[in-house]
Amino acid sequence: MIILKKQLILLYKSSVFTKINQGDKKGAADAMLKYCKETQTKNINGKPVKQKIFRQGLYNRRVRERNLFLTPDEE
Repeated sequence: MIILKKQLILLYKSSVFTKINQGDKKGAADAMLKYCKETQTKNINGKPVKQKIFRQGLYNRRVRERNLFLTPDEE
């Protein structure tokens, strides 16, 4: 439950959520592309350091999600 609460807080603060609330659908779709990095922890000089690593596969997924998000609903 704690993890879910933390994820909901992060979603609420995200640029995607903000753009959706402002009615900026294209801006929200574009903001999705910012979320294509993975956090890895590496030891540098004996200390753990978090690094964001770009992942092409995750970027490709975000592009597909963006396109789906911008596709008009069928009626």
